[in-house]
Amino acid sequence: MRVPFNRGVVMASAFALVLALSADVKGGQAKKVPAPVPKAPAAKPPAGNKAAPKQVPTEQLQRLLDMSPEERQKTLSKLPPAQRQQFQNRLDNLDRMSPAQRAQQLERARQLEKLTPERRQAVTRQIQGMNGLSVADQRQFLTSPEFSQKYSPEEQQIVRDRFPAANSDVVRRTDTLAPARRQAVNQEMQRIRAMPFAERRQALHSPEFTQQYSPEEQQIIRDNFPGAAK
Repeated sequence: MRVPFNRGVVMASAFALVLALSADVKGGQAKKVPAPVPKAPAAKPPAGNKAAPKQVPTEQLQRLLDMSPEERQKTLSKLPPAQRQQFQNRLDNLDRMSPAQRAQQLERARQLEKLTPERRQAVTRQIQGMNGLSVADQRQFLTSPEFSQKYSPEEQQIVRDRFPAANSDVVRRTDTLAPARRQAVNQEMQRIRAMPFAERRQALHSPEFTQQYSPEEQQIIRDNFPGAAK
């Protein structure tokens, strides 16, 4: 006896066989196999993320300043380009100063190098923040309890040395002057303070001094150097 061909039964059986082979049947439901997750590519360091340049050591600057121009260039040529440029910038700045100003600048740098990096940064930021203040405002801060509490005696001296006019025993107010003239007067006081006593006296009584500054400005400057102004 022939069994009649039932197409529907055959198709259902084939579908059930495929499902059983391709899925993990559990509880009557097919469990899907998750697709593999592709690995993320390794992160590349951001371009241009270079370490901050180190501070130029003062003793190395001093040795370079003591060299002849030929020796200096020969020594600098052995340094990496970025470091060589950093040294050259500092040397160019020092070369433009008088011997007295250069010695004072180097001594200030040596004092800063004695501090820890954290304290050096704090003192440097304080100096930068005071540069735009009038002499009267600088003096007010240098004599405030906040200043003495915030900085050690060594740090206080470093800051005071950067603002000799404000640290002087006699300070006249300069905030009545126009900003450009105030800056000129402050720069002149800093320049004169770096001089030996005899040169200070000569500068304060020179024709150039009376021609460049008004009577009020002359008096402000002379009051800061009472001994040399006599």
